Amino acid sequence: MVKIWDPARISKSPAIFDPLKLRAINAAYIRALPAEEFRRLADPFIDAAVHRDIDRDLLCANLQPRCEVLEDIVPQLDFFDGVLPFDAELYRNKKQKTTPESAKEALEVLLPLLEAQEDWTRDAVFETCRQKAEAMEKKNGWLLYPLGIALSGKARTPGGGTDLAAMLGKEETLARLRAALAAL
Repeated sequence: MVKIWDPARISKSPAIFDPLKLRAINAAYIRALPAEEFRRLADPFIDAAVHRDIDRDLLCANLQPRCEVLEDIVPQLDFFDGVLPFDAELYRNKKQKTTPESAKEALEVLLPLLEAQEDWTRDAVFETCRQKAEAMEKKNGWLLYPLGIALSGKARTPGGGTDLAAMLGKEETLARLRAALAAL
């Protein structure tokens, strides 16, 4: 034992318990998990927060890179059972160049567009929105940022507007869009 252990090599500085470093290490392990394993671990937390049918595989694909610890899941999902009350100023975003007024314009464009949408997958909804933004000579965010706010009532969610639309389904998405327009 003396050959492999030498007390002179022990550091004199005390050990530090760093919870931020532990969270970062845990986040790296969570992100490295296979999707099926993350879904298995996340399901009890999703069950505690969401009481409606949603696309859980898509939700988990969006949650996995946004979680440091599994307890981070529940607070991110508080809007799935119903949109949280929010101020119209939430639509204001300097980077996306949106205001409550432009958000109303964007949602008015999105509603008939999404009502006519047949393929309700994330990629199909995104492509439809992208094409409309391009035709309007606007950036995607100008159209999609208000969609995410209207569907969640939050500025930061697990996934963007088209992801949320795909997770919630067509009927719920359209109902939330109509309610957001009525509130504006």
